[in-house]
Amino acid sequence: MASRFACFGPDTSSRAARRARCVALLVLVHVWPLAAFAGNDDEVLVGNRAAMVAGSVVATVRDSSAAWYNPAGLGGVERAQVDVSGSVYAARFYSVPKFLSAEEGVAQRAWVSEFLSVPAQVAFARELGRGLTLGLGYFAPRSTNFVMREQLDLGTKETGSRWQIAATSSQIQHTVALGVGGVPAKNLRAGVSLIGGYALSTTSVSLFGEAHRNQIVEGMAVTTAISTSATASLEVGAGVQWIASPELTLGLALRSPRLLLRETARVAYSSGRSDNADGPATATSEIASNVHHVGQLQFLTAGRLVFGLAYQFSNAWLSGEIDVQPALTNAELGIYRRAFANARVGAYRRLGQHLAAGIGLFCDRSADARGAALLSGSGDFYGGTLGVEFGNEHLLAPSERVNSLVFSSVVALRYAYSNGDFGGAVVRPSALGSQGSGDAFGGRRGDIIVHELGLYVGSGLNF
Repeated sequence: MASRFACFGPDTSSRAARRARCVALLVLVHVWPLAAFAGNDDEVLVGNRAAMVAGSVVATVRDSSAAWYNPAGLGGVERAQVDVSGSVYAARFYSVPKFLSAEEGVAQRAWVSEFLSVPAQVAFARELGRGLTLGLGYFAPRSTNFVMREQLDLGTKETGSRWQIAATSSQIQHTVALGVGGVPAKNLRAGVSLIGGYALSTTSVSLFGEAHRNQIVEGMAVTTAISTSATASLEVGAGVQWIASPELTLGLALRSPRLLLRETARVAYSSGRSDNADGPATATSEIASNVHHVGQLQFLTAGRLVFGLAYQFSNAWLSGEIDVQPALTNAELGIYRRAFANARVGAYRRLGQHLAAGIGLFCDRSADARGAALLSGSGDFYGGTLGVEFGNEHLLAPSERVNSLVFSSVVALRYAYSNGDFGGAVVRPSALGSQGSGDAFGGRRGDIIVHELGLYVGSGLNF
């Protein structure tokens, strides 16, 4: 949302200097790379069955997660059910070969490890009567939380410079989905859903450079930026599942553009510079805040269309789907999403009365247009899932409304890999000191490699 921020306050400096500070604020905070990688739309698989088969469920989903994936699946729910918990434990490992480099070519590789726990879903489905089923769920499809710090030393102890970059980022997307599904015609399920989102983000970045000669500091530069934001949004979903034959099922799910309801954001930015350790320092600071209300009909995404099919065997099924998302450009919101398509395939098989297994492959491509801005990045993820499901049926007394309770537990593993583009930081020792000029920090296009390991643990109750 970078371009929405302006530098407020009285204009006590030149227009060029003021514009430079605004640009620095925007670049350093709102295009931070690792947070951008967490911005892929399907970062966390929600739903017990979806976690086993890489999310390839648009044609097969028939549990409470249908409110998220395809509300038509609610029409196939035969018993009330609660997915009482679904948590993801993930580890991400980032590697940037030229994260921090000097003009002459010396570079420092960055290694960042991120560990997080995400409450992926809590969902409920119950039949309302007359062939209608209600689904209600909380889902968290995106989350990130990391801390990193890297340092680059140039020259010698007698004459040289020292540079540091430190950053923290915490983001999570909270989503509540309400859906209704039914069977309007034989062999046809249909449904609609209303999806509300609330995203929270906090990011801080600090850059420091110091030049010294014979243990005497000749110049230094410091830049710090802190950003917090909260965004509320709304989407409408619709879908169908057509049972073409006892073996073949086709699924189609539509998601409307995501409407921005309200956004609040605040950025604090400061920078300082000194030609020597004892001399006076020059400093600038800005605080920018912004509130965007509904009424201007601004959209965060252009919607999506998912088409899938599943082939049913006696005790197993195979499924595949294509997920298409159009491009969206909104300069006011700083959104530059490219058009792209994702593919997912999965297989599920019952191994016994109380045991089943699933496997899947997926791609999760980034919507962000690739570029080389300072400390920004994007990349496409490719990976797979493997999971098992355990079931237990407890018989009830004949006087009860249902004859049994069915408990289930799902454990699934996920691995994803990305080799994307990254705008690393370039430092300029020549900018420090009494004879220095120009900016101390710049950008250079490079690569970023990401490995992600995830463990999904979920449980459910059918009654």
